[in-house]
Amino acid sequence: MDKSVVFIDGGYFGKLLKYQFIDTKGLPKKIDYYKLGNILASKSNSELLWTYYYDSPPYMSKEPTKEEKTRQEKFDKFIYNLKLLDKFEVRLGRLRKYNNLQGQPIFEQKGVDVLLAIDSLKLSLKSKISKAIFVTGDSDFVPVIQAIKDEGIEVFLFYHNSSVHRQILQVCDNKLLLDNTLIDGCLFSIHP
Repeated sequence: MDKSVVFIDGGYFGKLLKYQFIDTKGLPKKIDYYKLGNILASKSNSELLWTYYYDSPPYMSKEPTKEEKTRQEKFDKFIYNLKLLDKFEVRLGRLRKYNNLQGQPIFEQKGVDVLLAIDSLKLSLKSKISKAIFVTGDSDFVPVIQAIKDEGIEVFLFYHNSSVHRQILQVCDNKLLLDNTLIDGCLFSIHP
């Protein structure tokens, strides 16, 4: 059976959960990331070797506010739980804050895309996988996806119509929608 690795752009997926995949209370659905990786691999007819998750911690000012501390605590708990999953790797960049010309704060992830690009290309060059599965909509990944394809790796893209760049759609071999049915299959289930 073909072997695959899932690469999740956490910033992208987090926004989808916040705005597209919400529960009846208006909150983001609670995802079991272990299930998610396995479901995405099965949809690409492959055996999942590993899931990689990329994100950056929330911004913390030099003298953090109560809100910043709370956000950081939630993020730390989330990342801790991800790191407990089998065959799961977390890669973190950093969050930069600056003000635009109108003086409004802008937050920008730094290093996250580079980490994802390095890991995906490295695994492809080592011929450890035959399929690469991306959860993103960012056209910044077009060059690395093309390089992966040049190595003979089949590339799958899981995306949402609300947020995807046409260039990444054009370069990927297989495009599959992230919809409520797929997401609902990845929800945490509480066992008695």
